[in-house]
Amino acid sequence: MKSGKMRFWLYVVLFAAWIIWILFASRLSHKVYLQAGAPDTLVMLAIAVLVSLLATWRSREKVTRNKTRLLTFWASFCSQQ
Repeated sequence: MKSGKMRFWLYVVLFAAWIIWILFASRLSHKVYLQAGAPDTLVMLAIAVLVSLLATWRSREKVTRNKTRLLTFWASFCSQQ
């Protein structure tokens, strides 16, 4: 019983740490992106597309369906935004 409670609280603490990290990273990205001289949106999108295509291409050995390849590309692209 004690092990189950400990595992639960460990998950709660890890989830809280993840939420804090997401909020910090979001705030940090807004400060960095809105500075003068920041890269254009087109450049950032092009880099995200290229990295996503690379990740999808590298996973071709494990992925056989086109739908899964598209989802891999989309998830990788969205995670870089």
